[in-house]
Amino acid sequence: LMYDSQRKTRKETNRSTHLLLIGGAILILLLVFCTIYFSSSNIKKKKGGELNDIWEVRQADGSPLIQDSTNQSSRMTGRRRISKFEELEGVLPVTVSQESSFDVAGLNTLPFVVAECQIVPPIKLVLPWWHPQIPNIIAQGGKLKPSTDMVFFMNIFSEMVQSFKSYNHSSPSPLMVDIGAQLGFVSLVAASMGIRSIAFEPNPEHAEKFRLSVALNGFNDLITVVESAVSDEEGDTQLSIPTDPRKGSENSGAMKLKEVHMVRADYSVEWLNLVDDIQLLRVWAGGLEYRVLRGASNLFKTNRVKAVLLRFWVEGLLRNEDEPMGILVYLADLGFVLKSMEAEPTPYNMHLEFKRLVTLKKPTDLFWVRAK
Repeated sequence: LMYDSQRKTRKETNRSTHLLLIGGAILILLLVFCTIYFSSSNIKKKKGGELNDIWEVRQADGSPLIQDSTNQSSRMTGRRRISKFEELEGVLPVTVSQESSFDVAGLNTLPFVVAECQIVPPIKLVLPWWHPQIPNIIAQGGKLKPSTDMVFFMNIFSEMVQSFKSYNHSSPSPLMVDIGAQLGFVSLVAASMGIRSIAFEPNPEHAEKFRLSVALNGFNDLITVVESAVSDEEGDTQLSIPTDPRKGSENSGAMKLKEVHMVRADYSVEWLNLVDDIQLLRVWAGGLEYRVLRGASNLFKTNRVKAVLLRFWVEGLLRNEDEPMGILVYLADLGFVLKSMEAEPTPYNMHLEFKRLVTLKKPTDLFWVRAK
């Protein structure tokens, strides 16, 4: 009995030793993994804080658009640095460090960050904290790769510039009217290619960030931002803005109303003293596109609009009691043909394409040009 008891005790001792060895090995592996993980990060704490340089952008009167502040604090969160600003009303939280050209500035407390879009030449974009691309931008060290839509726009702009140069124009560069500019991506990309834009955006938050992007890129001579809605009548109206900003107008959800000014496209162009032809009229109005086009009727009648880039959204048009087929027929009657069609834009093919388009569930961009 004593022998069995001793043997049992030795087995329990050996089992405990084995468990301790296995636990120790696992702990060592975890420590090695953590060391490799954190050492691979590009984040290095610098002397005198983590914010070295702040881009200086000045307004038209010479006053600084960005003001420095001594009340800054920083915190480390995993592999990314978040710089927390306090008491910076009216200050653009953009930082430039030696390790990276981008820091997430006040992601949880301030409403926007700045990313560099990797097109040629690159442009800087001011984005709200809720923008869906923010996680990708952080992962890419502040860089934003051009989306499929952006490449689509760039191809249109490239053709637009080449076509403009082939004629003897007195204007220095082609002109685009961007209705429903939102954060201004399309106008900013166009400006990087030398295209002038008159951009309308009624949402104050979007318009503010758009103006900051214009200032950061030095596009003040190329882009004019008009904080106004565009429709087929003038006056004040109620703009529906998603309560949750992460959900755009093309998604269902709670909305809040904001009173904004509304203008007709043709009247506003006259008011802005634009005498040039409009090489491209871009319209993205959350389902109000038909009304916008009707508000540009004088521009169409005088043949001042050479091409139309239309965001076609069946559900949005129906919500606003407009007929999706009607907007397509309206542009066709004005002498425009769908250039984005794969087939030759004959009347029969256009009819077949219209029937297909009105069945689409998701918004799509349609590129129209004047028939030759």
